[in-house]
Amino acid sequence: MGVGYEIHKSIKAGFKTKESYLVTRGRTSFLRIIGEHLIGEHSSYRMMTATADEDCGDFLVCKDKVRLTSAALQFGTELDTQPSFSKDTSGREFVHICTINIRLGGTPKEDEDDLDELYRALSRFFEIYDASDPSKPEQLNELREIYQALAQDDSSGDVYLSDGVWLSSDGLLHDRGR
Repeated sequence: MGVGYEIHKSIKAGFKTKESYLVTRGRTSFLRIIGEHLIGEHSSYRMMTATADEDCGDFLVCKDKVRLTSAALQFGTELDTQPSFSKDTSGREFVHICTINIRLGGTPKEDEDDLDELYRALSRFFEIYDASDPSKPEQLNELREIYQALAQDDSSGDVYLSDGVWLSSDGLLHDRGR
């Protein structure tokens, strides 16, 4: 599948923000971009994996949780943003990839540059997603490094990531459901 994607204004209930966006391909949602607050002359947004279908039924959440989680972790690691796991208001786990700061009221060129940077980043996420095969040796090495960063002890036990996805010490991802 190609890198093409779209950004839609989200109408998902439960977000305590005026701005919420969904990053999709076709009818499948992959990421959410949630407005947080104003910081000086910037607006702050959080980019994360999508956890649920859109309320209107127009978009369904990505079903390949292993691949989505793997791509989100690799993307965040590539951005050097230290991706983390959190839960939404319904208790569903997601990967928080990064925070995005966009200038407010900048020159048209500055506004265009900010959007271009966001579009390049989203294109890169989908390149990673499309190439993602969590069983490839190079991706196993990256996932082993992520495991080492997340493991709490030396037990070599699996680490729970999100959405029923577990990461083992050998870098393999397993979807065990919730």
